[in-house]
Amino acid sequence: MSDGPLPGAEVAPPEADSIGELLRRLLEDVVHLVRTELRLARAEVGAGAAAAAGGAGMIVGGIVFVSAALICLTVALVAWLSTWLGVPGAALAVAAGTAVLGMVLILLGVNAVKKIDLAPRRTVANVKRDVQALKGE
Repeated sequence: MSDGPLPGAEVAPPEADSIGELLRRLLEDVVHLVRTELRLARAEVGAGAAAAAGGAGMIVGGIVFVSAALICLTVALVAWLSTWLGVPGAALAVAAGTAVLGMVLILLGVNAVKKIDLAPRRTVANVKRDVQALKGE
């Protein structure tokens, strides 16, 4: 027994999908494409944000060290330098030195954060390519 049509029977052409069905599939494909691009954008921005957190951590670390340095060095160095500079001069010298150290750490952290690119470049390129493909270019 064969699976084909019987001899002499008319074979109907395969039915073409209706316009409604084609539009529905097109809409599903576009929705899938947009969701995929959004997932990619989230992943790219998340990676940049993680790198930015490292730079922000350096800034916070700089602030903590500046604070600790100001407390410890102010007490120890003011007492030591006060014999030559007097208490006010010694306090100013120690404060200036610790402020410079703290500013160096903060500037290093700020520069690290500025170097981070948070733009989802791959997603933008993919969306541009998809738009061109939809336009038929």
